[in-house]
Amino acid sequence: MKKGYRLIRIIIIFSLSVIVFSCKMERKDYYITGELMESYEVKWPSKETIRHGKSVTYMPDGTIIFMGEYWNNMLHGLCKDFYKNGQLKYYVKYDKGHLLEVYEYYDINKNKLDYGYIKNGNGHLKKYNKNGKLREEGNVVNGFREGEWKIYNNMGLSHVVFYKKGIEKGDTYITNTF
Repeated sequence: MKKGYRLIRIIIIFSLSVIVFSCKMERKDYYITGELMESYEVKWPSKETIRHGKSVTYMPDGTIIFMGEYWNNMLHGLCKDFYKNGQLKYYVKYDKGHLLEVYEYYDINKNKLDYGYIKNGNGHLKKYNKNGKLREEGNVVNGFREGEWKIYNNMGLSHVVFYKKGIEKGDTYITNTF
């Protein structure tokens, strides 16, 4: 009989642990003026803020500028980023912080942009400023920046940054003196 109670106690303790440690709590941050800035889910209980779940970021006028999900503070799942006017900037998919796919990329005037190609976290990615000018480009391997990334400014190529598994490993500057 004691073995039966012991097993039941273990099951109850395990079940309660799973419930408590998998809980999420919604947090909201506000601008100084009182408007909602962010609404996001965090792991609870936790000593620090760990984003885990849905997240939405707003402009002071209520326009959504980010909508996505996090897993342990890393982007995870489908994410949409918007310009300040509410126009979709890009629609992408992450897996625990690794970029997997890019589905759409637009400039502020709703023109579709060539984002390169990313399939299962591998390929070549192009990023643009709001006016549709190329801002940076480089390779992605297993969801991370890898190798040479070219950075552009209004005059053209500004400099090159080198990455290894998403970590910057130094850069070489190319000056534009026109």
